[in-house]
Amino acid sequence: MINLPLRKIRSLVCLAETGSFHRAADRLGISQPAVSAHIRELEEQFGVPLVHRTTRHVALTPEGT
Repeated sequence: MINLPLRKIRSLVCLAETGSFHRAADRLGISQPAVSAHIRELEEQFGVPLVHRTTRHVALTPEGT
């Protein structure tokens, strides 16, 4: 069974909605590194990338949708 804390799922949803780690962090009231850590931990847990990252854009992968 996979244990998915709600705060990590909220980070992924907010990241998908805003398209930005910074804006997701602002909306959630947490730091940008915390959002990054949540996404990285989810990716490690699932064993697949959930987002495509570039220096200017973030988009969900098919696995992240």
